[in-house]
Amino acid sequence: MFGYLRQQFGVSNGAWLPIVHKAPKGPSRIALSLDDGPSPRTTIKVLELLKTYDARATFFLSGERAERYPELVQAIVDSGNTIYAHGYSHVRLDRLAPEAALDELQRTEALLAKARPTPQDYIVRLPYGSGHRSPDMHRLLKTWHPGCQIGHWRYDFKDFALADGCESVADVTRNCEAAVMAAFAYPNFLGSTILMHEDPIGVPTPYVGEVASILLEQILLTAQARGVAVTEMLPVRQKLVSRYVRTVYME
Repeated sequence: MFGYLRQQFGVSNGAWLPIVHKAPKGPSRIALSLDDGPSPRTTIKVLELLKTYDARATFFLSGERAERYPELVQAIVDSGNTIYAHGYSHVRLDRLAPEAALDELQRTEALLAKARPTPQDYIVRLPYGSGHRSPDMHRLLKTWHPGCQIGHWRYDFKDFALADGCESVADVTRNCEAAVMAAFAYPNFLGSTILMHEDPIGVPTPYVGEVASILLEQILLTAQARGVAVTEMLPVRQKLVSRYVRTVYME
């Protein structure tokens, strides 16, 4: 019973880590995060779009894919965008033994560290958002990296489903356009960290590899037209009532 209450109401017998889910402060802006890369189907297209529209993003990379495509990891870093770990094999870390969960992160960061120094303030994206409310996960992450923060989101495009039932790229484009219109109409969209995927792991749907570039271009076009900046995620300094209770409820 106590375990349920401490997860639902933010109570912990140890210090919580900060959770990054908002865009950096400033004029109208959104923080863009992309999971599951790198991928030869998406990464270069995404980087070209970001450069064209003078935008930045934070990439949470799969260790398995980073090991397979180190040149794409380096391309992301060389483009001026930030990279962090998203686990090695894209499994829920909160369902693994602590040693196995740590290995997922350590193996991935060892690969990313070949392309850039390990950041002191480290934003980790948990696969499937698993464990961001769990005090046990927070303590485990702090053991792994004392400067760790959890990169969550406030708006999820659920882009892994945008190619469902599509029979052509035109179908995908229509779905992406509708998704972007809905997002910008959502009252709390501005100021949010938004969740996208490069090439969603474990999604065999035809045309799913087309979604990232089509959706991103629609986001960037709309943001430009409305004077909205698209930025990377930044570490935060989250105030706590105490080391036992979080002040911010995470959806």
